[in-house]
Amino acid sequence: MFEQPHLWRAEYDQSRETYVVTEAGWQDNTPNIEYRFYFWDEEDDNQGGLEKTWLDDKGHPFGEFYPFGSYENIDAFNDDIRHIQDEARELSEQENLDYFLAIIDIVKMRAIEAELDGEGIFISEGLFETGPEDAYTLRSSIDYDTRLHHHVERSQDECWRIHVLPVMTPQQHPLGWGVFALLYPGYSLKATPKQLEDAPEALVLDLSHHNTKFDAHFGARTMLAFMFEGGRVRDPEFAYMDDSTVLECSSVQCSAEKIVLPEWQPVDKDELKKLQANELKIVRDPERWHASATDMITEFANEIGLQTHLADQLDAHLRHDLQVHDLFDEDSPWRFLDETDA
Repeated sequence: MFEQPHLWRAEYDQSRETYVVTEAGWQDNTPNIEYRFYFWDEEDDNQGGLEKTWLDDKGHPFGEFYPFGSYENIDAFNDDIRHIQDEARELSEQENLDYFLAIIDIVKMRAIEAELDGEGIFISEGLFETGPEDAYTLRSSIDYDTRLHHHVERSQDECWRIHVLPVMTPQQHPLGWGVFALLYPGYSLKATPKQLEDAPEALVLDLSHHNTKFDAHFGARTMLAFMFEGGRVRDPEFAYMDDSTVLECSSVQCSAEKIVLPEWQPVDKDELKKLQANELKIVRDPERWHASATDMITEFANEIGLQTHLADQLDAHLRHDLQVHDLFDEDSPWRFLDETDA
């Protein structure tokens, strides 16, 4: 759903004896991005290092070499590579860390200890500065807390979708707008819309509550980014959780009501049809409604001290980006303002 080169990871290719970034694609049986251990045979100084190679859009090769040690000969270098690989494998299991990122960490420490790191780098940064972006590109140490974790096979392949829906009280008074997770038991995440049209039932979970439709759409966009390119895939804390468990951890029921196991509400086939068309109105008791008193833009502007006219510009930009333009409720006379004569 999201193109996310900053999460493209390298996997070992046995036939090439290199680490290939498969998601970057191939050209003429050559990977667009790959890494290899390389022995640089010089008369005075035999250096071993890690090399990144890549192809441009015309298939021309480029590379960047990062030395991390001096070796008597290539046999000594290969022995050390095997030691690095074993150490990285153990480190990746202990810290739930991406295997090649563990190799990067070890290489960085070797380079720092051998004073071969040029101008110096922080241990929390990547090695390589040039070439196309991937998970190992040199980045600011601000990303240190969300390092790439090791891929694990979760116990379930779960099918879920995010919806923005209006919410009413039991007496049919409007409360606001909610962001909801819709879980389809028995379906894969790769299920097509056509397959889901015939689903006999589903489960609904409150993710967040909002006073306006715009805030809800912005919250939904934020949630999708979290699940596909944010903490869901980058934070080791979530690595072994199924998607439904991560969604439960993100539920407003957890944050506002301190509920350990949030409640998924079942919906039947008729309700599901309306929900899939974003036409179903969800009913909630007012005491279980947890919308913020201020809208998201105002709250953000107040937090960073943004001037009013700049906050208005940000609001307009986000509305255009999300294609949410209905500022007023359906029953509000103000929504006809633009249709009246001056």
